[in-house]
Amino acid sequence: MYAQKKDSIFHAKYDVYIFQGDSLKNLGLLDKSVVPYTSAMELYKKTYPKTHFCNEAYKLAQVYGLLNNFDSTDKYLRFSTFYDTSSFKFDTSFYQFSPSQKRKLKDNIVYINKTIKQEWKTEILDFDLPKIANNLTLHLTEQLDSLQQEDQKYRLLYQHMDNKADATFLKKAIETDSSNVRFAKKIISQYGWPSSAMIDVKVKSALFLVFQHASEKTQSEYYSVLKQAYEEGKLAPPDFALFEDRVSTFKNGYQIYGSQIEVDINGKKRIYPIKDEKTVDERRKKMWLPPLEDYAKEMNIEYKKADKLSP
Repeated sequence: MYAQKKDSIFHAKYDVYIFQGDSLKNLGLLDKSVVPYTSAMELYKKTYPKTHFCNEAYKLAQVYGLLNNFDSTDKYLRFSTFYDTSSFKFDTSFYQFSPSQKRKLKDNIVYINKTIKQEWKTEILDFDLPKIANNLTLHLTEQLDSLQQEDQKYRLLYQHMDNKADATFLKKAIETDSSNVRFAKKIISQYGWPSSAMIDVKVKSALFLVFQHASEKTQSEYYSVLKQAYEEGKLAPPDFALFEDRVSTFKNGYQIYGSQIEVDINGKKRIYPIKDEKTVDERRKKMWLPPLEDYAKEMNIEYKKADKLSP
């Protein structure tokens, strides 16, 4: 009974940290995402002190990889739970490192796999054993991990290009979206929207990303599915806020939470029109999003709240 209560309390806090980290990462706020991911890792170690490896360490390794910080990437990869070297090979988070650095990181993964298997045998990872032993969990996690990699691969490469006029990678990303949508629809038809018990935390945002980048028609068709997943606690509030904003901009010409950005004819970024802008921060807070002014600052956008504008 105590163990169940302990796990319940842990997940309530842990999931919030992971949701926040994933959402900030998806928004491109890499530096900011480090904070909740680190909090999740510290909470995990405090709750399960005998466990040497944890999922959020891999997320930190990915973030530091995108920030081109090899030492921190190497450090956190040594503490991560990751068991697919083939997926790791195509993880775009580490593309900018040299061949020798990539080999070192891959060696870490091989070492981790061997060590984790040994720890499972000695039941050090009692908390994770029921989950890892579940073939459906592993199968779904592998599928969603592949989906997430495909969704992000070309977008991240484009994001780190010096010449944004070359849209080669962006075009490839758009071409990949349609096949990803078909794959995502198949998963939902078979399993519904996966709960935390069905998948690894590192792929929680995979389906969201696919529908966030889907066509207007697909987004409208699956809006109720994502809304239900959010209401049932399966989809993070920040993720649903981003999705709802995307759908609303297409359908209504305005957004609810202020997550969407547009570029004017002069190439200057600005926040897309917001409904009831004066109360936007109240809505953002309910969805675990930072104040709009802070978000705009992080995105290098000049913005003043509606109630601060001159009459």
